[in-house]
Amino acid sequence: FIVIKGLWGAGKSIIMNVIAHYLYETKNTFDKRNKRYYQHMNNEYLEENTQLEKDKLLPVYSNLEFVDHKTGYKSQDILPYITLQKRAVQKPVYCIDEIASLFPKEMYYEQVANPNPMLEEMKELFKKFRHYTNGWILGTEQDGVDIYVGFRKNGYALVTALGTTVKLSKTGKIIRKIKNFFNIILPPILTINVSELYQKQLFREDRRAFWIKILLPLYYSYPVEYYRRKQEINNAIKLKYQEYQTKLSFEGAEWYINYTNKDIFQYDTRAYKNEYADKFDKFGNRKVIQNG
Repeated sequence: FIVIKGLWGAGKSIIMNVIAHYLYETKNTFDKRNKRYYQHMNNEYLEENTQLEKDKLLPVYSNLEFVDHKTGYKSQDILPYITLQKRAVQKPVYCIDEIASLFPKEMYYEQVANPNPMLEEMKELFKKFRHYTNGWILGTEQDGVDIYVGFRKNGYALVTALGTTVKLSKTGKIIRKIKNFFNIILPPILTINVSELYQKQLFREDRRAFWIKILLPLYYSYPVEYYRRKQEINNAIKLKYQEYQTKLSFEGAEWYINYTNKDIFQYDTRAYKNEYADKFDKFGNRKVIQNG
């Protein structure tokens, strides 16, 4: 159980993202190396993971939505699993962003006054997590003592996020300049992503016809659909070539983590921006708060 604490914007969620991805990749590597063991000794475990692949789901449970860049698989909603309403697969990764907003310390006093069976189930899971799923729990919070005391009693590692710097790599800057230049001076026939279009053809017959269609001028007369405009190019490069450096404090020492978002899970870091914008009018003034 690891809690990453720190101020707003210090990089808590992205650190949880990186750790979750590392654990997920480590699990995958371990499983592939031990596939024969699971086939002979633990069929149930193998079946659970096979079912996840069929459903295009990750063994990651969260109140955020994580998407694996390589597979497109998504994480699952954590609440049914953390309350033991559903059983998670073995060796899952639980990611709880702003853990105290879901499980504040005040729940302890509410539980004493009005016992809640769901809370008892959560305490049971945290107390016997190794027996139930043998996985990992990651959480982010501004102050580690604000989370539900029933969780804190079981102990956790506290990592402090001190700050994160983000920049585009040199490779990304060069590629962006080149692609933007060609995007301006060349017709769509030279700037569309041919391999991406090819992958969208679902059937063999469509893929055969693709090479004929691509030679026809009419094929390039739909710029909105096929033409990669400047902003789309910039977003694609940013997604692939962003570099991060995060400073952490753990057990009395300070550490730096350097990483890119090329392979880590993707998730919306601005999940509440629309909610924020809705509170103000076009002049930047706060809208009238409706009662009720």
